[in-house]
Amino acid sequence: MKWLDMFILFFCCIIEVFLFYDFFCNFFDAKMKRKNMKIVCGGTVGAIYLINMLQSNFLNLIFIPLLLWIFITLLFDSKIGIRFVYFAMAYVIMIGVEFFHIILANATAPLLANTGLIPVSEYLWQLLLIKFLNYIIFIVLKQMSAKSRNRITNKLFFVYLCVPISTLGTLFAVFYSG
Repeated sequence: MKWLDMFILFFCCIIEVFLFYDFFCNFFDAKMKRKNMKIVCGGTVGAIYLINMLQSNFLNLIFIPLLLWIFITLLFDSKIGIRFVYFAMAYVIMIGVEFFHIILANATAPLLANTGLIPVSEYLWQLLLIKFLNYIIFIVLKQMSAKSRNRITNKLFFVYLCVPISTLGTLFAVFYSG
C-alpha cells in the first residue's frame, strides 16, 4: 500500500471509532474519566487499523465487531441487553451503508465499462464516502430517537443537514460526471 492509502485507511478507522463513540455518547453515560477514554479510543483505532492492514475479510468480519463491542462495553454504562440492541443497530447501519455502496458500485460498473470512463477515485477514497454516509444516517437517527439527549428543533436540524447533503451531492456529481 502507498502511504496515502494507509493514511486514508487510518483516517477511516478514526471516523469509525468516532461514529460509535458519538452514537453511544448520545444515549448512555460514560464509565471512565476523559484521560482513560482517550487511551481506549486510541487503542481501538490502532487495533482496527492493524486488523484492516492484514487485508483479510474473515478477520474483519470476526474481530472488528468484537473489538467495537469491547470498546462500547469499556466506555459506556448501561444494561448489557440495551447496549447490545444499540450496538446491533449501529453495526447494521454501518454494514448496510457498505452494502448499499457495493450495490451502487456494481450497478454503475457496466455503465462505466460502456462509456469508457475510468472512476476518478480508488476504493479507499470511496471509504471516506461510506463513512460520510454513515455519519449522516447516525445524525438523522439521533435526531429522530425519542431517547436522544442532543435533539434540536426540526427546522434547525434541516438547516444543519443542508451542508452534508450538498457535499454528498457534490461528491456524486464529480464522481459520475466523467
